[in-house]
Amino acid sequence: MKKRMVLRNWVKVALLILLGIIAVFVIAKLVYNSSDNFEKYAKMCDQEKGSICSYYEVRNYMLIND
Repeated sequence: MKKRMVLRNWVKVALLILLGIIAVFVIAKLVYNSSDNFEKYAKMCDQEKGSICSYYEVRNYMLIND
């Protein structure tokens, strides 16, 4: 009979921690990119309007110009 390979408990915990860290980095990158895009659209809206755009105006500007 072949001996079945079983992961030890510490290996399972280490893999879960590693996957958790990777998930946090991916989510942080997505949040950073979306805020960076919002700032880009806010600057474009400000230039087009000639004054400072509100959050609502920037959101509408993003929807119209995408």
